[in-house]
Amino acid sequence: MTSPPYFPLIPRYSHGAPLATIAEEVEPPLTTGQSLEAYPQSIRLTDDYKQSPAQLPTSETGCQDSPPTVLRVPPEVLTMIFKRLGDGQFAAERLPLRERAVALLRASHVSAYFRQVILQDPSLRSAVPFLNDLSLEFLDAVMSRSKPLPIHLSFSEDGTLPGEGPVWDLVAQNVNRVSRLYVGVGEGYRGVRLKNLLLSSACSLVQCTVRYFGDRMVYLNFLESRGARLFNNHSPNLRTLNLTNCIIPFHQYTLSILSGVSIQYNGYALSNTVTPLNVLALNPPLNSFTSLRSLTLINCAHPIVRSGRLSAIKAISFPSLQNLVLVETAEACRQLSRNLDVPAACNRDITVGFKSSQELGVEDAASVAEAVCGFVPHGMGYTHCSVEMGDGRHSLSLTKEASANPTGVTIRFDLLKAGGRIGGVLSLLLRVFTFLILPNHTISAAEPFLYRLWEELALALATSLAFPSTIVLAFDRDSSAPYLLVALLKAMPNVKEVTTYTPEVWANPILPHLLERRNAPALRKLSIPYENVMELATDELAQFLNSRSDVEQVSFPVEESTFMSMGYAAESEIASTLRSIADRIPETVALNWRAR
Repeated sequence: MTSPPYFPLIPRYSHGAPLATIAEEVEPPLTTGQSLEAYPQSIRLTDDYKQSPAQLPTSETGCQDSPPTVLRVPPEVLTMIFKRLGDGQFAAERLPLRERAVALLRASHVSAYFRQVILQDPSLRSAVPFLNDLSLEFLDAVMSRSKPLPIHLSFSEDGTLPGEGPVWDLVAQNVNRVSRLYVGVGEGYRGVRLKNLLLSSACSLVQCTVRYFGDRMVYLNFLESRGARLFNNHSPNLRTLNLTNCIIPFHQYTLSILSGVSIQYNGYALSNTVTPLNVLALNPPLNSFTSLRSLTLINCAHPIVRSGRLSAIKAISFPSLQNLVLVETAEACRQLSRNLDVPAACNRDITVGFKSSQELGVEDAASVAEAVCGFVPHGMGYTHCSVEMGDGRHSLSLTKEASANPTGVTIRFDLLKAGGRIGGVLSLLLRVFTFLILPNHTISAAEPFLYRLWEELALALATSLAFPSTIVLAFDRDSSAPYLLVALLKAMPNVKEVTTYTPEVWANPILPHLLERRNAPALRKLSIPYENVMELATDELAQFLNSRSDVEQVSFPVEESTFMSMGYAAESEIASTLRSIADRIPETVALNWRAR
């Protein structure tokens, strides 16, 4: 029996048969400082791993009568499967990185066929190099077997990282091959090895990820030393820079080819114990971000207190920016909205966070609304508006979906940690109204603030809200959202369609109040997922339709997966389901469905 014609050097292998071609007894240890006997066969490195594919044995002795099984899988397909063992975004923890390094080795011990495929493709080992807990022999084999391709280098600067010695000599010899770099710096460590790499040339580097662990925000001020330059001012291919709990001085951003920058602080978010980035430091050299497509700033901006210093800041131009993500305090958002000059078509995702136990009163609503409205461009002609409320988080999205490249802005308010001050006439009115409609609903301390906030948003965004013809609503049955959203809906005179995605919305007793004719005079259509029909509050829907005789249509979009699962009888089954609720719906309202 001969090997498959598409891979003539692959020996056949029967599951359970001994791998006579793999000499397990002569392997060096995978991990530093341990004896060979301490590791099972599945995580040992053989001398064959260092050989070229042409030197490997190809005898089929003992496997002549084995069934084809996995040998029928083309090596190109197996290669793509094996790449999933090492590909993906760099993990934050050290263990997954190490496991990624040994996963490929384990796969190479499954069969002679797997081993041959892995040894023939150097790209499979290019993503493996990880410096913690792995032996020099293993790293040397990986480095040599991945040539001449670029490599992904990762390590955590902690107690498991090798000190001075051959490992770092090996890294120095291959540093110009590094295309993706991940460095994690453990708590109590300063990042000495990181410093050496950030000051070295990186001609092949495409993505750099640096993460300091712990509740700290580290300013990498060694880059401000005389003559110091990020990557020795030689990183011609660097496209993405991801920084967590650390900041690079902005005058170092002389990288006009950067396409993505992410700076985030993920310790105790919005605490007062860490001094984050001052927006005044956002003053890079001219044309530093001409190619930037994505910018993310999370809990890392510290607003300027003195108005005189704020007026002196010049806006930074991002002419090519396509996606902007911010998670900051209201004041930081307000200042950044003036400091960041982005194209009108840029997608923006803005989250306003509040410090722990920060008390919010109705007098704070106007300033918060002003802070986020600065990110909403005028004249975009938005077609859709989406509102979601629940679990202490509120969001408003405006999108223009009719264009070839849909664009939009999403504004979020994270109120999980915020408190509130209950008092005044507004609070009393909310309590009375809520008790009459939702007797089991307890008004939160933040609801007076939220009511005024949505009023201020409706006022500040009146120009943009005049365009959408569709509004999407998402909240639960006990939410006071319909009452909070009255001002917003009144500011949208062209809304013709209301879309919901969960049956909870129609079970909310305040919803008819929100959708009254005086609030939504142009409403003509409702869109409810077909998948919600069985749980839909049909009686509540019928009562609403009876009160709004000008609503002409209720559409039930059907997910493609649902439609396909019904088989050939899909259309008749859907029609039958809709007939079951038609008796309670006014005859003047058309019921239809459509696949989506």
